[in-house]
Amino acid sequence: MSQLQKFTLIGVMLGSSMLAFGLLALTGKSSSATSKSDQYCWGQMAPRAEDSDIDPILSEACFEDEQEAQQFGAADAVYTHSTIYRDANFGGGWYKFWTDQGCGGLWEHGDFNLIGWNDSAGSAVAECGRTVDLCEHTYFGGASLRITGFQATLGVLNDQSSSWKEPY
Repeated sequence: MSQLQKFTLIGVMLGSSMLAFGLLALTGKSSSATSKSDQYCWGQMAPRAEDSDIDPILSEACFEDEQEAQQFGAADAVYTHSTIYRDANFGGGWYKFWTDQGCGGLWEHGDFNLIGWNDSAGSAVAECGRTVDLCEHTYFGGASLRITGFQATLGVLNDQSSSWKEPY
């Protein structure tokens, strides 16, 4: 193989590696697999409406760095209605369900699969003066745990919750 062919081959290999790296950067994926429940996420909720085809999460932003996630939340006037944490005692990653419409109204999230958090919560907080029922199955089925304020452990629902709603 001539020197020119070797340089061409090296250039093609480097170009392919750079292209692959660029595509990963554009898609936001990294080579190390990070579970969504290990990240810090903000999910903007849609108000509960009868017979609605609206996705309950209007927008979502997730971060691997908690400080960066906190700065994102502080940038807007947000009202956090509930937060689920990966681990007991409010540790690990978290998912904050928020709205910009104040603390009133009725809110829920019927399927944690949609946000990558099914059977992943270890503790929870009901915020904004709310009470929420954390439920074992999607769309509010199975056992439930009523939360008002801080719930450091979830008992039988530890890593077993799939939805939450405000009691009617």
